[in-house]
Amino acid sequence: MAIDKNDVHGFFEDYGSTLQARDAKKIARHWATPSFVVSDQGGLSVKDASEVEAFFSASMSQYDGVAEAEATITDVVQLTENVVAVQVEWEHKDHEGATVGGERGFYMLTKNDDGRLTISVYAPRSEA
Repeated sequence: MAIDKNDVHGFFEDYGSTLQARDAKKIARHWATPSFVVSDQGGLSVKDASEVEAFFSASMSQYDGVAEAEATITDVVQLTENVVAVQVEWEHKDHEGATVGGERGFYMLTKNDDGRLTISVYAPRSEA
């Protein structure tokens, strides 16, 4: 059975809320291990949840002034029964609701044996 697009939307709503809370341990639960991040700087293999926690703990300052992270899903492609590729645009808003930044990227989500979606691959999309 294919992954339901409502489940994908729900995943990113929950992930956005978790990012807003800046809770690295809860953020890590959204990531599969192992997983892979690929960018212009190269590829990074993520072996366990502690690596995800450490990365997000160290990078939280880049989100100072961001009160809300809102995901807009622009495309969902079913790759296999348990894998979808998702293009997401994040809008970062301050406490007054004004846009203060954002980012775009591609995620591959995998449905686990327990039916839960996790991020298996992430690739940020440059503005170029």
